[in-house]
Order: sequence, then structure tokens, then C-alpha cells
Amino acid sequence: MLFLLLGFKFRAIAVFTICAILTFFSTYFVEITRAPLDFGLVGFFSLFFGYTLGANYSIIIVLVGLVLAEFMAGEEIQEIFATTLIYIGMGFLASFISHLKLNIDIIYIGILLGGIQCFLMITVRKALGTPFFETLLEDSMEYILSILYFFSFSKMLLMLIGM
Repeated sequence: MLFLLLGFKFRAIAVFTICAILTFFSTYFVEITRAPLDFGLVGFFSLFFGYTLGANYSIIIVLVGLVLAEFMAGEEIQEIFATTLIYIGMGFLASFISHLKLNIDIIYIGILLGGIQCFLMITVRKALGTPFFETLLEDSMEYILSILYFFSFSKMLLMLIGM
């Protein structure tokens, strides 16, 4: 019995670690190349792992995949702090919703929370001085990618982590 529990944890942690590394390199690449489109992995994985494994995993994804990557790429601290708070807050909300046992498909939870996350990002980044059209385009594209990720990968990731 203990072996099965450890097997679940090992698989979940292995998949999580791969996703965290992928998120780090994705964010770092976007920041150092100043690419106009973010792949949106931080938002997707913070919601996914917050919902499936808990808020602590969401926090780690955000710290590794966003804070560390952007800090190493020389991004502004003010925007890193604001977006970090939003991602972590949404990860906590995803974790809270999972504890309610609502029996709602993770895809729909991801779409709903991703929409809230997108709205908050646009609002906060605009307040920090990012031009409205730029933040609307970037954050809306990240939301669209997040929807695609939830439809395309959430079931596979659930299977890989043993849920």
C-alpha cells in the first residue's frame, strides 16, 4: 500500500518537475528574446497544479516559472511582483475549489479561472502603465492558449500524475 502511495507521489512530482522546468525555460526565452507572445504556461500550470495537487505546487510553479525566469532575464520587479500575486492567488482559488468537491470537469474550472486571471492581469498591468492595447493583446492571447492547453493537455496530465 505504501509503495502505491509513493508511486503516485513520485509520478506526480516527476511530471510536476518537468512542467516547472518547461515553464521556466519558456518564460526565460520569451523575456530574453522580447517575443511578443507568451506561451502562457505559468497561468495554465498554476491553475492546473493548484487544482490537482494543491496551492503549494502552484506557488512553486509561479516562483520557478515566473519569478526566477523573469528575474534572471532582467524584467522589472514591479510587474513581476504584481503578476506573481495574481498567479498565486488564482492557484489558491483553484485549490480551494478542488476542496469543495463540486464534480466539475477541470477543463471548465480552467476556463473560468483563466478568464478571471486574464481580467485581473489586464487590469493590474494597465494600472502599472503598460499600454492598454499591448496588455489586452498579450493577456487575451495567453487566455486563449490556456483554454487550448486545458482542452488539449489536462486529461493527459491528470492521467500522468495518477488522478
